[in-house]
Amino acid sequence: MENIHDKFVKASFADRQRAISFFEMFLPENIGSTLDLNTLQYIHESYLTDDLRAGFSDMVFEVKTLQKPDQ
Repeated sequence: MENIHDKFVKASFADRQRAISFFEMFLPENIGSTLDLNTLQYIHESYLTDDLRAGFSDMVFEVKTLQKPDQ
């Protein structure tokens, strides 16, 4: 039986705008200010390792970092 908490979190974060709002609210300023949350993408939880073993994760997101003007 799947944990109801897991179902709630996965359903909540499946809504991209809700995930962005969460990260804006709870990431420390020194981290959040370096991320372009408009590029946030949910990455499906199954993957293959380099030696082709299947693996699973709870939730994985991908996001681009902001470029500083001097970079």
